[in-house]
Amino acid sequence: MVCEEESPSTTQLLNISSAHSSSSFRELDDAFLQTQTRIWLGEVLQIRLDEQLIISELLADGELLVDFGRT
Repeated sequence: MVCEEESPSTTQLLNISSAHSSSSFRELDDAFLQTQTRIWLGEVLQIRLDEQLIISELLADGELLVDFGRT
């Protein structure tokens, strides 16, 4: 009985591919969540938010939260 093992290069390629897919998914997930958050905040506050702004930066200065608290 002969057992064949995967070569280290095949295993490494699978690990790299898996890591890349996971990283790519996280980036897409982050972009999707930022877009949905931007849409939701825009609807709640009745304003149009710049699509180039990052949500964490909008929340960091606190001005957006103050506006949200007033609604």
